[in-house]
Amino acid sequence: MTNLVETNLKKKLNEIYEILKTNNNTENLGVLTGLSGISLFFFHYSRLNNDDNASEIGIELIESCFNKINNGYNYPTYCSGIAGFGWFLEHLWEEDFLDFNNDKLLIDLEDYLLIKMDYDLQNNNHDFLHGGIGYGYYFLKRYKNTKSEDLKHKYKENILKIIRYFDEKSEKEHNMIKWSSELNSEKKNIGYNLSLCHGIPSIINFLCRLHEYEDFKPHVRNMIEMGVNYILSCKNKSETSTSIFPNIQTNNNNNNNKITNSRLAWCYGDLGIGITLWQAAKTLNDESLLKTSIEILIHSSHRIDLEDNLVNDAGLCHGAFGIALIFNRIFKNTNNEIFYKTSLFWCNEGLKMASHKDGYAGYKKYLSEKNIWEKEISLLEGIAGIGLVIIEILNPSNSKWDECLMLS
Repeated sequence: MTNLVETNLKKKLNEIYEILKTNNNTENLGVLTGLSGISLFFFHYSRLNNDDNASEIGIELIESCFNKINNGYNYPTYCSGIAGFGWFLEHLWEEDFLDFNNDKLLIDLEDYLLIKMDYDLQNNNHDFLHGGIGYGYYFLKRYKNTKSEDLKHKYKENILKIIRYFDEKSEKEHNMIKWSSELNSEKKNIGYNLSLCHGIPSIINFLCRLHEYEDFKPHVRNMIEMGVNYILSCKNKSETSTSIFPNIQTNNNNNNNKITNSRLAWCYGDLGIGITLWQAAKTLNDESLLKTSIEILIHSSHRIDLEDNLVNDAGLCHGAFGIALIFNRIFKNTNNEIFYKTSLFWCNEGLKMASHKDGYAGYKKYLSEKNIWEKEISLLEGIAGIGLVIIEILNPSNSKWDECLMLS
């Protein structure tokens, strides 16, 4: 990293910090679009700069979250609600930011989260951000960290429910397995989503995390192997496709009628698939799959045209700093300099996007469906997430806050 790039990143990070000090109020609690994601920024900023004032702001935001719950807040999901807030508290404990007893703090919320998880699974909503996997992600974190054997058993049973759901709802064919979901909520179009945020890669990614534990390994390994086979079967056949994979598959797909090109982003496209296949390769100890995953990610590193890749803003979900974060993570995983250089390229592109005079630190998120720009503070689409990526680039550490996005 050149001195100029480092200087510009530090300057932008401090701008974001100053803005979030006074603009940090939002309705929801979840780690991706709520208060806890903004609090996460302050804790990591505090560690980078040895700034106790920043961590105090983070603590104040946690207190606001509990006050909201005590006053009746009950939105449950991982992305925006209580499950994401609980995941965040577990992360703070793992990172030694705060020393508190989550076994006591969170237990009163968990029966409610289980009810919501059961409801979503009964209605075939296994979405990572807004449905079943999100609750499972929280329960897995608690299973890993709880000091209570009784609670560990409870979380184990909750997770086994999700595993049974994926087994029962799977569509098996030869050596492949896939899961359908709604592709368009208005038209009720059912198909096979290939995105990390909502689709089959998030299922495989989640199952790989379960595979680390003996309680779950025998139940998930076959689904991981067969799910990977399905994802690989979806590769684009057209030589004119920019991306290796499409966004979706339907039962009517053929080489002539499917939309082959996907964007370059965290949410949809080759990056989320590539890093999920990398995780699956490590889980399965599959050298051939590991090579394939790296080839996918190297291919993505050559995709640098913003317009062709639908990169309009700087946020984590579908913007420049989200791309930088993924390449930074895969660089840590592989130590391949190609990914480090690509990460810095997208950081530079992200800095250039701070061009909105009325934005936060120059940034706004782009809403393509409405063709409008809006100011945003959240981790997923706003300046809190941009700031966290800058912190990660400036101070490469063993922090795994990006686990909230299924990256580490």
